[in-house]
Amino acid sequence: MDQFAWDTCGQLILGGQNRFCPNTCQRRAVWATPYYTEAEYRTDGNAGGYSVRSVGFQAGFNKQIDQKTVLGIFFGYSNPELKQDWDKVDMDDFTIGLTMGGMVTTKVEWKAVVAGGFQSYSMKRYMNPTLLGNGTFGSPFLTSDFDGNTLFASIELARPIYLDTGVLIRPLVAFESENVWQKGFSESGSIYALEFDRVHNDRTFVRTGLNAEVGARNLTLLGRAFYSHQMGGSSYSQNNIRFASGGNGFERVRGVDLERNFATFGAGGKFYLNPLRTQTVAANYDATVSAKSTSHAIVASFTQLF
Repeated sequence: MDQFAWDTCGQLILGGQNRFCPNTCQRRAVWATPYYTEAEYRTDGNAGGYSVRSVGFQAGFNKQIDQKTVLGIFFGYSNPELKQDWDKVDMDDFTIGLTMGGMVTTKVEWKAVVAGGFQSYSMKRYMNPTLLGNGTFGSPFLTSDFDGNTLFASIELARPIYLDTGVLIRPLVAFESENVWQKGFSESGSIYALEFDRVHNDRTFVRTGLNAEVGARNLTLLGRAFYSHQMGGSSYSQNNIRFASGGNGFERVRGVDLERNFATFGAGGKFYLNPLRTQTVAANYDATVSAKSTSHAIVASFTQLF
């Protein structure tokens, strides 16, 4: 959603925020964003904590429809890895989405994103060998493969404020929704293998805060701070499980508390590679904290206007 904004002249700028009036007539942009993320979720006394690390990228195309409206499409891939003690889940995550933005009035911007994803999971769960007797019951590692889908939607309203000091701030409020579906599956490798029922978790958030920037025509420094609150949906992930060898019914097992309140702080910068500002490189760092989790993201990007 940072791939387009409006300048001090009220004109649309592809490629991100800019407090200077444009000196080009480019109305299309292509962009690419590689990133690295990591997160730690601490135990809540009921379920064990875990960590998630991921390397991925997104790339997209934006086109200006008129002076106040832009449409875009993007796709992405990442390979998250979740670890909990000896247990591990590897995932291939493919995403495709649409973006759109416009002006509500001459002073208020709106931006929207809708994205869907397809995930392929490979899970390896460890069972203490002492529970397997003399070893005739199979490997201590139970394996499984399964698929899932995600749906994310967001709409954001922002009010650009241009200060005499040369600083641009954008107070904003956003509403976000995420849904995660996982298909049912069964483990293999032991008579203690489990069968997992299908899963659906959903969460809705309100996010408020601001973006800020200051700089010259060739270099801009960026900062941001947000607070997010979960308004509804799942408070924690949960699964219905039973022994794959047979059982009378599923038993519900809940995961670690996902937390309802988060604070995000970020900083970065972008550099224009030519006087017309049609080529831009940028780098950003974000940290998100809650009572029981911490996450970090390092993001780079390149944008070409034409």
